[in-house]
Order: sequence, then structure tokens, then C-alpha cells
Amino acid sequence: MRTAEKNRYQNSMTISRIQIDCVLTDPFGLSATRIMDGLLSDEPDNEEKCRSLIERRVKASKDEVMDAVHGYHILEEQKFKMTHAKAHMDFINKSIDEIEAERFLRSRQYDVPIKRIATIPGITELSALFILSEIGADMSAFESDRHLCSWAGLTPVNNESANKKKSTRCSKAGQYLKALLIQCALAAVKSKKEPYFAIKYQRIAKRCGRKYVYL
Repeated sequence: MRTAEKNRYQNSMTISRIQIDCVLTDPFGLSATRIMDGLLSDEPDNEEKCRSLIERRVKASKDEVMDAVHGYHILEEQKFKMTHAKAHMDFINKSIDEIEAERFLRSRQYDVPIKRIATIPGITELSALFILSEIGADMSAFESDRHLCSWAGLTPVNNESANKKKSTRCSKAGQYLKALLIQCALAAVKSKKEPYFAIKYQRIAKRCGRKYVYL
């Protein structure tokens, strides 16, 4: 939802001949937000005031930033659209911050298993939290490690008939968990501190192909 609102906001900027996104790294950063709030306000246009809103750490020069907004023309309908999109983005950001804070508080009871899982190369504490949210902290629900891998959709199917293997693709189970673990595996094979997984990955990739290693 936040990305959709950003796209609407930037579309209105383009229509209004505002090219801040061409000179600033983040068109929704502090400097860009201050400039846009000034342009959308009912106050008269003041170039010196607009220059004072640009942060010192901005890589682009103040002249380049001013050229990006030179000759802008914001229609009333675009102003209405941008104002409401900005208000909705602020609401979404506030909601996300509140959810993040609540998630942090609720995850404190799982500090020990989270830190234990995070010792595995490629898995951060945040990834460990997401893994626990999918499988839970009670491992008695799974008969073995193979059962857990099968539940997560990480084991190839055994589709064989008359000594002919028809398919060995992984199942569609573990829609969220499987994608997360694949991302963790990608991080693990790039780890220089723990080369074991990188070496094993290269061996399997030579024999079966890079795509097969993850699927």
C-alpha cells in the first residue's frame, strides 16, 4: 500500500514538472519532503527559503535541486491527490512503526531460540523470528527433521512409475517459509566466514545446475 501511494505521488510530481527524483537519491527523504511540503503549501514561492530546506549531506548541489523544481506547475487536482497520498503514507508509516514495536515486545519470550537459530550462517535474528512464526517453538509437532523439511516444501517429490522418474520438483507447501529459507541459503553461500556452504553449493551447482540447488 505504501509503494502504491509513492507511485501515485511521483506520478503527480512528473505531471507537475517536478524532477526531484532525478537529483536526490530518495525522493521521499528529509530534504525532498521539506521541499515538497513547501511547494504544496499556500505560502508564496521563495527560492531562498526553498534552498534552506536542503540538507548539507545531500550530494547534489543546491543549484541542481532548484533546477529540478524550476518551472513547476501544480494543478489543484494534483495538489489534492498529493496531499491525500502524503497523509495516507504518514498513516501507513505510523502503523508499521507500531506493529514493529509490538512485534519486538512479543518476540522477547523467544530470545533464546531466536539467538540459537541465528547462529546458523545466513540467518539473522529477524529471519529467525520469521521462521519461528511459521513453525512455532514446539518441535514435538514434527516427527523428525525430514518431516519438517517436507512440511516446509523443501524436499523433492518421489514421482516414479515403472522405473521412470516423472518429476522431482519440490511441492508447493511452505509458501512463506520456503521463500524465506531460500533467501537465507543465498546469504549463506556468500558468507566468507563460513565457507562450508559455499563449497558445497559450488559442488552441487556444477553437477545439477545453480537453480536446482535451491529448488
